[in-house]
Amino acid sequence: MFDAFDVDADIDLDMDGGDDVDDGGQDENAQDGGDDIQTSGTDDALVAGKDSFYPEVDHDLEANGYKVYPEHQLTHGTGEHQYVKPGDGIAIKDGNAVVLEKKAPAEVDPDVLPSGTSLKHDYLEDTRAAVGARVDAGKVGAEVGKHEVFLAQAEYNAHNVNDGICGTKDGHDFSNDNIQVGYSVPAYQATQVEQAMLNRGILNFDKLTGEKGTCTYVYELPSVRPS
Repeated sequence: MFDAFDVDADIDLDMDGGDDVDDGGQDENAQDGGDDIQTSGTDDALVAGKDSFYPEVDHDLEANGYKVYPEHQLTHGTGEHQYVKPGDGIAIKDGNAVVLEKKAPAEVDPDVLPSGTSLKHDYLEDTRAAVGARVDAGKVGAEVGKHEVFLAQAEYNAHNVNDGICGTKDGHDFSNDNIQVGYSVPAYQATQVEQAMLNRGILNFDKLTGEKGTCTYVYELPSVRPS
């Protein structure tokens, strides 16, 4: 079967460990291709990687003329939506609001799929299962399949903003904005991401790159919200 890798270390997402790690936390180190990958939600390398890469994404977007709200300036859902997050940031420009899903090198370098426990929604778990079946059947490589799951996650987060479940702490009014999906990765992952987008039928997109070595793909929000 395909391996799994936790895609977020956010405490409020209640992560489990990744590859072959049970809920009790035994065997915190998992191996893929000979490299040690820390899959604990408190993995210092992963957190450090996100802390350095995410601001680089914001820097490159701001250089492209966007006003960026980092994740700490966003609001999560409340009540029945209390565990719903708005993504890793929102970038606004010319009436477009791009809801960002960012993936640092430590999150996308392992050629493994995100673990089901990290996705927190049936639609995303179903997407992962479907992609996993294709990986097992040799129809797609995990180096591409992982991005298919992350793109589904990015679209789900954007719908949460579009539906008013999540927003910004300063109360930005998104009612007149065109909500778009943004997926940010290290630039060297571009080939794999673009194949994943093709596999998901995403043919029209903008590709924003910057001096910090980030690459953000921006495309229109699919009209059908995942149920």
